[in-house]
Amino acid sequence: MERVAVTPEVSAFIRERVQRFEQEAPEGVRKLNASGVREHEALPLCFGWTQTLAIRADGVLVRWTVEEWPGAQEFDARTWVNVALVQGAARYPELASLIPTRPPGAETCPRCRGQGVIPGAPKGAICACGGTGWLPPLEPTARIEAAGRPTTR
Repeated sequence: MERVAVTPEVSAFIRERVQRFEQEAPEGVRKLNASGVREHEALPLCFGWTQTLAIRADGVLVRWTVEEWPGAQEFDARTWVNVALVQGAARYPELASLIPTRPPGAETCPRCRGQGVIPGAPKGAICACGGTGWLPPLEPTARIEAAGRPTTR
């Protein structure tokens, strides 16, 4: 489970946006997400074809489907965490402090060359780095798997 460190001010901002979601959100977004916002008390950060990535006031990141499948799931895959936080900060600049800083050993994203957006891609296309411009350092076994070599665990 990924929990983002939120200040009391950011937590209050998230709670207020959740409470005002149905009044503030555009109609299409509201229609697909109002029940998820109410049920999970989470602020939508990123909207996909079938899922919404959101944050609760306690900093827990959750996702839910906007189709008929009920329930939310916490998520912690680094790319999706970065996508949610970068997209959320674009929508709500008050959340910019939640975007993780580049950790030691991170590599510049080869797809976007550190820009966070894929050159020449359609607007709204999200890079594999999640919009940060960097990829987190891989664990030694992940490096071997990424290289296509068999691993033992």
